[in-house]
Amino acid sequence: MVCSTETAQERIVAVAQRLFAQHGFDGVSINDIAAAAGVSKANVFHHAASKAELYDRVLQEACAVFTEGYERLAALPGDFRQRLVALIEWHARHLREQPQAARLVLRELTAWSEKPVQGPADRCIGANLLRVQRLLEADGIATRPTIDAAFVTRVLLAVSWFRFQTQHLEARVQSRRVRLRDREFAEQLADLLLHGMLRAD
Repeated sequence: MVCSTETAQERIVAVAQRLFAQHGFDGVSINDIAAAAGVSKANVFHHAASKAELYDRVLQEACAVFTEGYERLAALPGDFRQRLVALIEWHARHLREQPQAARLVLRELTAWSEKPVQGPADRCIGANLLRVQRLLEADGIATRPTIDAAFVTRVLLAVSWFRFQTQHLEARVQSRRVRLRDREFAEQLADLLLHGMLRAD
């Protein structure tokens, strides 16, 4: 069956995202992508001049969804706590709903040396980290001077990413205390970040 160029391109990008997310840059060849997408190797090269270019394009698309989400969150009304809960809840939901894109970005965050050349996607990921940091540095918020927003950003994202990476265990864990819905997770993480775990008394 002959597909349109647009359909073939979409399939190549979707397959590349899945394979790169599963195996990393070094673990995937253009032959692998072509075979899984049902196209010729020449067809893949028609849409991207190299594997590195295709990888960067796929990563940029995955990163762009995070960018759109963070920009919407920054414009939300409400107080700081409400926006913080919304950020955590959106992030948790996005990771679950876009698992391949999320794994690709996570792989890039944790194995950045895999890719031979830094490109626009690297700048996109860095810019998104700064977007989250700015959400935590909102005007008029009185935070302790010894707590840096960059540190809190990494704590917040690390907890969210860890939850995403271990979600497959939840079905095997019977304790209700371990299995939190996105909103409960967001509320509790926000409270922990804002107030700590010790009672006020």
